[in-house]
Amino acid sequence: WVAGEKNLPIIRNYINYHYQLLPYTYSLSREMCRDGLPLMRSMFIEYEDAPAKFLDKQYFFGANILVCPITNSLNFKKEIEVFLPDGNWYSWDNMKLYNGGTYNLPAKMEDIPVFVKEGSITPLDYNGKSALLLTPAENVNGSFIFYDDDGISNNHKKGEYTEVKYELNGFTLKASVLNGKLADEITLLVPANCPVKSSNWTNDGKYKVKTVKLTDTTEL
Repeated sequence: WVAGEKNLPIIRNYINYHYQLLPYTYSLSREMCRDGLPLMRSMFIEYEDAPAKFLDKQYFFGANILVCPITNSLNFKKEIEVFLPDGNWYSWDNMKLYNGGTYNLPAKMEDIPVFVKEGSITPLDYNGKSALLLTPAENVNGSFIFYDDDGISNNHKKGEYTEVKYELNGFTLKASVLNGKLADEITLLVPANCPVKSSNWTNDGKYKVKTVKLTDTTEL
């Protein structure tokens, strides 16, 4: 590898992130075709009051994820200044909770600052299983339209696809089928440091994890 042996674990980690996010990216691609919203979005699309100095330094990936890329050589820059809009945000790498505001964070190849918005729903691949990353909080609401098809044919043009609108209202997850049907079961992920109100969760160190049979309404 051109990047060298010491960088292989870092590259492998980001490749894993790419595949983990495919359900989210695929759903965003459907949204782009339907509504014209790009996958990568300038700050002002999702948060019109973003300070001008950050508009060319960070971007939204869909509405749920905020990316603060490191674009300068690490030989000259040991910290990166990031701006988090109003509300709370979870660091993608370790699910640490941050309040909205400006932070100076370490600039490291292995940990590019990426954040998930509180109150959001992000479909993921979790160890080969269909999963939803949920970041619930009291009086915080969010929604996401999940899309999937066979990924091979054009049968989606004949209506052969799945589309589900998920809504997170506090600690209640609501699923409304727009087309197709709900999966038999799905794995729910919640940041390990996030409170939940239901039982039977396991903890993998980063997430609280529970596999459930989805109904119209699921209490977290």
